[in-house]
Amino acid sequence: MSKEDEELERLKRLRAQQIAARDPTVKEKKLYRQISENAKNKAKYTLKDAINDMPAKWFYMLIGTIVGIFIGIALMWIINAWWSGGVALIVTLVCALLGRVVGLAEDFRKE
Repeated sequence: MSKEDEELERLKRLRAQQIAARDPTVKEKKLYRQISENAKNKAKYTLKDAINDMPAKWFYMLIGTIVGIFIGIALMWIINAWWSGGVALIVTLVCALLGRVVGLAEDFRKE
């Protein structure tokens, strides 16, 4: 008799598992839980996190470009000539290039 009871219990468990597997609310709940977790993770992502995730070569190139723009504007303000705009552009490009080189060196050092 015990074998029959064990077999009956096994069949009941199997049937319960099959019913649970076909339950559409389980998939919906899993989907909603996943969406909620993604929303929480996205809410925690700040500008500081984005800057920290950025490779150094791009970060230093951005910093170099900003510095070059400020130097170029200062040069255009100091030197009132028709060619000062070209010099400002060249200075900006050189600063961006220097920032890129420093960033590559920083990335190389980290690896």
